[in-house]
Amino acid sequence: MAGERRLRILARLVGSGAPELQTKRLCGVGAEVTDASGAGIMLMSGDVPRGSVCTTNEVSCLIERLQYTLGDGPCVDAYRQDRPVLEPDLAHPSTPRWLAFSPPAVEAGVRAVFGFPLQVGAVRLGAINLYRDWSGR
Repeated sequence: MAGERRLRILARLVGSGAPELQTKRLCGVGAEVTDASGAGIMLMSGDVPRGSVCTTNEVSCLIERLQYTLGDGPCVDAYRQDRPVLEPDLAHPSTPRWLAFSPPAVEAGVRAVFGFPLQVGAVRLGAINLYRDWSGR
């Protein structure tokens, strides 16, 4: 199955141990290195979100769930556009987007959100989402 294959590839990126622990570690490291409040990894196939691999906390879990349910948000855009998607002020964006995603994310305390496509070689896996509870670049 494509999802299991993607999990194995992600697991190789973070060392030994159970794949679930490795991807959780990757989320935690991503948040820590970037000074983000939290992170999540969403697997994608074609243009369809397949689900979240890991999250670092309740808010990042909500962000992933919203994107999966709505099919819209920073990870989805980052994957589809194959480039980083940056929103440093989700509550007051210069260009409004994610009309269904943004209000519940802001209500949960998200002030900035960043999506980055994940790819290993030619295999496009999905995207990592980083969020902060403060706005700004």
